[in-house]
Amino acid sequence: MGSADLGHAGAMFNLGVCFENGIGVARDPARAVGLYQKAADLGDASAMCNLGVCYEDGTGVVKDPARAVALYQRAADLGDAGAMCNLGVCYRGGIGVSQDEATAVGLYQQAADLGHAGAMCKLGLCYENGVGVPKDPARAVPLYQKAADLGHADAMYNLAVCLDNGVGGDKDKARASALYRRAADLGHADAKSALRLP
Repeated sequence: MGSADLGHAGAMFNLGVCFENGIGVARDPARAVGLYQKAADLGDASAMCNLGVCYEDGTGVVKDPARAVALYQRAADLGDAGAMCNLGVCYRGGIGVSQDEATAVGLYQQAADLGHAGAMCKLGLCYENGVGVPKDPARAVPLYQKAADLGHADAMYNLAVCLDNGVGGDKDKARASALYRRAADLGHADAKSALRLP
C-alpha cells in the first residue's frame, strides 16, 4: 500500500477513507479505524476527526462517545474545522460530554470562521431558534447563504424556508423555490417534499 506502509500519516488517512467507504477496496471499517489510529498517533488532525466519527457512531469499533469527544478536541486544538463542528454537535446534544449550548455555538463559530459550511448552517440554526444565543433570525440568513454558496444542501433548504416565510428578512418566493430546487437536486428529502417531488 506504498506510502501508508512507510508511515506517511496522510497516506494512512486516505487509505482509511478508502477502507471506510469501500473506495477501490472492499469496505472494511475495522481496518479503516486501525489506519486512522496510526495516522492520529502521528498527529494527523483529519484522522483524529474521522476516528472520532467512528467512535461516535460505532463504525468499526465499539461505540464510545466520550472517546469521540476527546479525539474531536485533539483535532480541534490542531485547527481542524470538521472536528470543531463535530465537537459542537456533541456539546449541543450532550453526546459524550455534558450539554453546553453556548460552547457548541462557540465551536460552530470557530469552524465557520475557517469556512466550514456545515458549521455555518448549524450556527444559523442556533441563531434562528435561540439555541445557546439570543434568538436572531436575521443573523441566521447570511450564515445559511454562505453555506448554501458552498453547496451545503441543508443550508439551501433552511434559507429557502426563511425566504418562503419571511423569517429573518423579506419574503422571496422565487428565490425560495430556486433554493428548494437546488437542495432537491442534491437529494435533500425535505426540499423534495416542499416541491412535491417523489
